[in-house]
Amino acid sequence: MRNSRLMIRNIVFFILISTALPAMAQRRQVVMDRCDYVYLKSKEILRGKILEFDQADGDITFQDEGGRYYSWARSDYRFFEYDKPCRYRNRNSRDSITLNPRKKVGFTTQIGISTGYVNVGQDLVNDGYYLQGPNSFAMLPTGAKLYVGTFLNPRLTAGLTADLGVLSDIDKYFAVGGRMTYTYDKETRNVAAYLPIELMLGNMSTELNYTVNDTIFNVFPNDFTYPGYRDLRVSINFLQLSMGHGFGFILPNQKAINLEMAVFNNFTLSTKYPDYPGRLPDATFRSNGLKLACTFAF
Repeated sequence: MRNSRLMIRNIVFFILISTALPAMAQRRQVVMDRCDYVYLKSKEILRGKILEFDQADGDITFQDEGGRYYSWARSDYRFFEYDKPCRYRNRNSRDSITLNPRKKVGFTTQIGISTGYVNVGQDLVNDGYYLQGPNSFAMLPTGAKLYVGTFLNPRLTAGLTADLGVLSDIDKYFAVGGRMTYTYDKETRNVAAYLPIELMLGNMSTELNYTVNDTIFNVFPNDFTYPGYRDLRVSINFLQLSMGHGFGFILPNQKAINLEMAVFNNFTLSTKYPDYPGRLPDATFRSNGLKLACTFAF
């Protein structure tokens, strides 16, 4: 019950943040100014106006927002974008908010914290010795999240990711694998909307209590048994598939703070009881749940 309350609190907090921040970012968006962007191979992004583009050799003549002029050969830049939103302002005011350039090329790294709610179900076969065990139990792994990827195109990234439970009510929880993200918003504000999908291999281990039929006493002429209890450490290897939604709050210098929520399902690959050499229960496990993450992207 305590775990459920904590998870509900985390979900409510995430929903409030995810809806309030985009709303604040949109509040003043009435008139949109537009600019051209040039993405240099030095990883610098310049915003202004492309004055001339030579289609034959790719040379560009450019004027930035400060009034400075530049000329580049095709070998100097990665790509450019015409007529993109660059700031928005209130129709009745001269105040304006500049759109921060988004990272769209090269490598991206994200590091932060994650938490989740893992519901684990157990199907135990009553074999006459192991009589009963927990039908289900919940875990709240909280810890670190890491993602290192590359831009396949300006909206799509792919790479490697890892979740590591550090503060957890279970003994061990980790998962590593692949991740892809697709950004789908129109880039008209400093809030990006994206869809993450992950396929990961992981392990979780915890201690479970079983009712066993192992106590025997003799009252002539019959033997009698009554249940005892045994604690076993179980280690579960799984394949995890997760899909979700996230918001990236764009900061200057192509950095961002990301908030995301995803649902997942774990497909059990194997189960071990590493600390007990004796008779083992005939049990299968299944698990699914929800996870939240807050990361800093650079």
